[in-house]
Amino acid sequence: MVDAKELDKKRCLIDAHIMYGENCEDNLAIQAKRSAGLAENYKEEGFLGDAVGEMKRSLLLIRNENNEPLLSAWEQDLGEIERKCPYQCGKPVPHGLSESCSACNRLIKKCPVCENLNRYIDPYCRSCGKKLSYGCTEKHNPNNFTKTWFKEISAIPIDNICATPVIVGDCIVVPTPHDHSLLALKVSNGEIAWRRNIPGIDRNTRLMFHYPYLYIYSQRSVQRIMMGLDMMAPEIIYSTSDLHDNRQTFPFIDGKIIYFPVIDGLLVHNIFRKSGAICRLNRTNNGAIFPVKAGNELLVFSQKGEVYKLIAENLEYYHTLDSFDNVGPPSSPINSNWIFFEGRKNGGREIIAWRNGTKIILSRKIRDDSCSFEDPPLLHKNGALIISSQEPLVYSVTCDGMTMSLTEMRIDISSGIKKVTNINFLFSLTIDSFFVSRIADGFFYIDLNEKTQSGIEFFGSELVSRPLCFNNRLFFICKDGVRCYAF
Repeated sequence: MVDAKELDKKRCLIDAHIMYGENCEDNLAIQAKRSAGLAENYKEEGFLGDAVGEMKRSLLLIRNENNEPLLSAWEQDLGEIERKCPYQCGKPVPHGLSESCSACNRLIKKCPVCENLNRYIDPYCRSCGKKLSYGCTEKHNPNNFTKTWFKEISAIPIDNICATPVIVGDCIVVPTPHDHSLLALKVSNGEIAWRRNIPGIDRNTRLMFHYPYLYIYSQRSVQRIMMGLDMMAPEIIYSTSDLHDNRQTFPFIDGKIIYFPVIDGLLVHNIFRKSGAICRLNRTNNGAIFPVKAGNELLVFSQKGEVYKLIAENLEYYHTLDSFDNVGPPSSPINSNWIFFEGRKNGGREIIAWRNGTKIILSRKIRDDSCSFEDPPLLHKNGALIISSQEPLVYSVTCDGMTMSLTEMRIDISSGIKKVTNINFLFSLTIDSFFVSRIADGFFYIDLNEKTQSGIEFFGSELVSRPLCFNNRLFFICKDGVRCYAF
């Protein structure tokens, strides 16, 4: 007898092949055949509902007249499907009440075509095979935040968390280095959905979700677990006995390929494989390296100012950013050749924009003393945001032709005797035109287009990670637990 989780794993991989594979007839035909085969497997193991859904998806991809009567017979045998929670609790869900399960408090996604209930993580309907859309359909104004729940986590020293948690389906996944584990909290109410011990999690662990895997990128390894099948053992993609410092490095996702900075190179990983290939730098002593995509090209910046281009699985020297002592992590807007980053020159701080494929390098001096080298600039509209290291200022940078525009935006927000006196860029994010960031014992928010739309909230605890946004919810990971605000 085949374990149902093994069949579900095959289904998730078919999802990924459709999502990240080429949208061509050959790929669709391959996935349709795999989906029909999986439907047969489900039928053999007695999971008739899953068999019907998988066969429907197969026929949606490529019509097959031989499978149509088979599907019709299965549907007759199945009869009317009872609306049940798609998670493990399996409780009935009444019509009209399909946003969440009242028993397990997990979020549910209703298919707009067949009205079947799916897990929030599912990209395709498990009943009819149609692609599901995600995200909040209502337009919310990120103002007047209202606290909805607080989850105290006193048993775990959460102040040790350094990495940003991630949203996976309808859960917040938080790394807890003290006991080398991952903790998943339900976004609806903060209840613990699951907890997993993952050897290798450390203070600098970074998490990254790329369906269907959650990747755990730490100093000595890259691991992954398949989400939704949380009891399956983690797979080790890469491990090393030599310690590499990943505090300043950020993996980069490009379709089915993920690029992980490692010692003196880049780990290039195809999510459909169990390992990756190392692309070595042809020069040494680069310091930290940062992958970024500009236009259609994958570039790697080094902390020393050298730029490499990935060509046919080789990292070839491309360019040197002359006269900069060192540079920080870059960021580039989607479908743009402009790359924004910070640099230090002659002891001073500068914001820099380089147009890939040209010799155009624009820069502006900033009067602050220290750079924000632990995070890339925040992308905003067609430009980027950086923060002052000394004053409550946000700098907005845009480029047009040969001109760089730098706008200073002073944050003047107060409540009683308390006011915003500094900004920690590591704990900031943007929601539409709103900028949200940390203060000593709370957070503030301001509309970058309309400065009067602003506010400040205090909760008496320190943020230890960048906030997370999920639909109309905002989450703060603090020393004493996790807080959720709605807007």
